[in-house]
Amino acid sequence: MEPPHTPHHFFQCPGMYICRMEFYTAAAFVDGFNSATGGRLLDGWREWLIVKVGSGNNLSWHVLFLWFAFPGDHIPEEKIVADADQAALIKHLGETLNSFWAAREEDGLSTIMKRYQRWLHRQGWYRGRQMEDKG
Repeated sequence: MEPPHTPHHFFQCPGMYICRMEFYTAAAFVDGFNSATGGRLLDGWREWLIVKVGSGNNLSWHVLFLWFAFPGDHIPEEKIVADADQAALIKHLGETLNSFWAAREEDGLSTIMKRYQRWLHRQGWYRGRQMEDKG
């Protein structure tokens, strides 16, 4: 049985779900929703962001998203202080997640993971095995 609400509802009206319009509160809600779906909601999300950002293999998706939202900034937290900025950032998170889900639906999770693997192999520090492309 499907849950009565999806994350799409959350991003349409986040004030119904969280008391404070803050990015980290919204991110915690998304993490909780992900846990409730057995981790399926965000499968490939972190890897997709790493490829988009081009860095941050050692970071959580929260920081990767901030780097994506504020390219070139080293400390994006400074940019998300005012409530208006928080609301805009939460909206941007929803739009970016929708783009990710559309890409995952269209390309498939395996394609996202292959792109991430190719990105890994281009990094000078990576010493892993080359993934075989079987199709």
